[in-house]
Amino acid sequence: MVHSGENIVDGVPVEVERKRVRRISIRVKSDGRVAVSVPKWGATLAEAEAFLRSKWRWVLKVRAEALARPPSAADTPPTEAELSALSALLGGLCAFVIFLPRLPKAVFLLFRVLSAAVLVPVAFGKGSRKRFLLLFGAFFSVSFVFAGLMFALWYAVRPQSMLCFGSVVYFNISALTLVVLTAVCYGVFYVVQLLLRARPPQRSLFRLTVTLGGKSVCCSALLDSGNQLTEPFSGLPVIVGERRTMQQLIGAADLASPETAAKLRLRQIPCRTLTGESVLPGFRPDEVILRSADREIRTADVYIALSDKPICGGDFGALLHPNLTEEKNVIL
Repeated sequence: MVHSGENIVDGVPVEVERKRVRRISIRVKSDGRVAVSVPKWGATLAEAEAFLRSKWRWVLKVRAEALARPPSAADTPPTEAELSALSALLGGLCAFVIFLPRLPKAVFLLFRVLSAAVLVPVAFGKGSRKRFLLLFGAFFSVSFVFAGLMFALWYAVRPQSMLCFGSVVYFNISALTLVVLTAVCYGVFYVVQLLLRARPPQRSLFRLTVTLGGKSVCCSALLDSGNQLTEPFSGLPVIVGERRTMQQLIGAADLASPETAAKLRLRQIPCRTLTGESVLPGFRPDEVILRSADREIRTADVYIALSDKPICGGDFGALLHPNLTEEKNVIL
């Protein structure tokens, strides 16, 4: 029986949500996910499942057409660079409020809250309400910390080119100085980003061997502490692998077809990134072997999620879940 939230029906991800609607409705999204809207009152989840089953042949047909269609610009999520540029532009426009006549405190506070509510989803992408509230709180926390540092600097040193008035910090610098300082700041952030993306320590690098149905593939893999993906039903850790790397195991069959999903026992694994949420198809291999300079790890309690995007710019074939390196799996 389906439940509110994410469901897997015959290998197809189905999201059931109660809304203020008059009747049960079904919508097939461009990425192949199926959304079922159920009235908050007057309809049960059993009735929603029965309605979904009655339309299942139509759902599979429309889903296959959606997945076969080339993704349009509207379906392609913006990159992190695009989101950063747009949020920086909107933040700069919001800063022009200092040139307006002095606003009442209540109006100024409301403007700050509304501008933050717009900037957060633009900068970090759409997501759940909980994620939005966490990012919204982090946004204001960082703003308060930065403002506190600026006021502390002003009260402690009183630089001649700096003035604090009300809730605004003014800097009396030339346009050339502004441009140079901006370039230096972007340069520092760029160097930091390069250092963070530098080659990781050797204990984070592994040679991954995945076996399925008598076939095996090998690739380089990176242990990623940020990979906290688990298969929803079993709770097993998930390795994110590039689909092209795993092609030898899964073949060239259409993963969206029910036959392929049944053959590979595919599961749909929810994945959340900075740019939003998606669902990755995944399978459970017969065995996974991880080898490094000082250890070997063997396990079958894992899922492989297939990503169409290159892993770390194509430097690796897979991202490993940190739980895979627990002592119970290690063979020295």
